Amino acid sequence: MVNMQVIHDLQSLINCFNAWVTEMRKWQAWLPILDDYDTDERWDLRIEFVDPIAHRCMLEPSAMRDRFSSALYFLLHHANLSTETGYRDELEADRSEIAALKNGKSKPRYLLRSRLNEEITKLSFRGGWRTADSVIEKLQLLDDETLRMETLNYRNAASHSIAPRFEMGVIPFVKRQYKPADSYAFRGDGASAEPVGQNGFVLSYAYGDHDPLQHAPTFRLMRTQLKITRDTLCAYEALLLEVFERINAKNGAADGAN
Repeated sequence: MVNMQVIHDLQSLINCFNAWVTEMRKWQAWLPILDDYDTDERWDLRIEFVDPIAHRCMLEPSAMRDRFSSALYFLLHHANLSTETGYRDELEADRSEIAALKNGKSKPRYLLRSRLNEEITKLSFRGGWRTADSVIEKLQLLDDETLRMETLNYRNAASHSIAPRFEMGVIPFVKRQYKPADSYAFRGDGASAEPVGQNGFVLSYAYGDHDPLQHAPTFRLMRTQLKITRDTLCAYEALLLEVFERINAKNGAADGAN
């Protein structure tokens, strides 16, 4: 049963990667075509054909990172369970699930990405999986802070708010957040601050606008993320081979002892 899940996860990762490659090829094919049309016609083509393709591609770095993390979490746990004497079938995620059940909720409770990263690292270290480090390192490059900045946090905005636009108009924003009072200065360039209580923080508002995303440079960013995903997939396959090799060696030693 576990082997079936591991195989299914690998197949699904490959299928998702190939589906993303297909969408990227469509996006790439449209880029030179758009340049042949004036503003109004280009607008129509983008809205009807190109922007939806770009949107799907923009969601994939985060999605692929979460898919890899989920598969890696399951793999490392069951790899340790299969090779380490005394290892218990318990995960940090179990606690969240049990807590949800106690509160009458049947919906699965997923670990936050940062907590999941910590748990994956712990499982890798405990099992001494030498090839897992490469997978973990590459995962950190998927949907990283640099990408979020350069794409105006497109994925999060599209999923939880309003996504940035492509090519036309401006993107206004108002950002409300607390800042340490000793590190914040009043400015005249679109930022204001208001003291709140005596806790050493101020409530600040920043406002302005961003230029819209451009298709060609955004495509190049996504192409880099696609390459990182391919490299992560190769590293994940290397980890699978290490896991299978150790399990087979343990099973062979047990058979020899009998």
